[in-house]
Amino acid sequence: MAPPATKRQREGTGVKGLDLWNKLELTDAAYTKRFDKGNFKGTAVDAIYNIKRITEQLGPVGFAWGWHIVKDELVKFDDGAEPTWIHNCVVRAWFRQEDGSTREVEHVGSTIAARYVGRGSQRRFMVDDEYAKKSVTDALSKIMVSLGASADIWLGRFDGNKYVPPATGEAQGEPEDGQTMQASDLPPPRARAVEDESLVAEARSHLMAVRGMDGATLREARNWLRMSPDGVKPSRWTLLGQVDRDLRDELASAMNRRATELGISLKEAA
Repeated sequence: MAPPATKRQREGTGVKGLDLWNKLELTDAAYTKRFDKGNFKGTAVDAIYNIKRITEQLGPVGFAWGWHIVKDELVKFDDGAEPTWIHNCVVRAWFRQEDGSTREVEHVGSTIAARYVGRGSQRRFMVDDEYAKKSVTDALSKIMVSLGASADIWLGRFDGNKYVPPATGEAQGEPEDGQTMQASDLPPPRARAVEDESLVAEARSHLMAVRGMDGATLREARNWLRMSPDGVKPSRWTLLGQVDRDLRDELASAMNRRATELGISLKEAA
């Protein structure tokens, strides 16, 4: 077992104790979004946002720090007729020290690569064509949080889309001046979160109605999906893919099947 690092060795890294952690811990809520996968829900943070913040502190990727994939694999679960494939990868990040040497941190990331989705006649095998990228991002995000990046989320300081400040003063849950914090003291939920929920609700409504749509209604739903909600933002197709890609793909498949049943093409102008 290696002896503990001396004070001089620790100072040689250029980062003392919690200095880096404290600079990266707090998260701008504008770069977060809620997710709900049934038995797993929480707050996700944009990985690029944290890569930028670490780069601000350490230097450019590829020069001051970076990462590479040590191992990746596809694992099959359930040998029955409907298997699920999980992609796992090990990512190792390196950090250049002042003396030219490097230190490394590694973590594991995983993503559902392929599985069966839908019900009844709509059930099908779906492959996520971005599963490798998602696994790497998952592992890299865990490495970044080990440096302190967006650690406030993991410490439970996000409630919905409102930021919950850490407890201060002698009594936990109260500000230093002894006054109880009111709900009005916290920032309101981000508009983006409200918009996301509305978009998902509309998409689910369209999905439930697809089987009863005629040609005209089906094309209206197609146009709704491919158009921007306000003429400025990306199309709903793009936005829905960012919020719930499975739902978006399920809706698109259902619309295509209905178009086939009606003998029409969704590529035609409405």
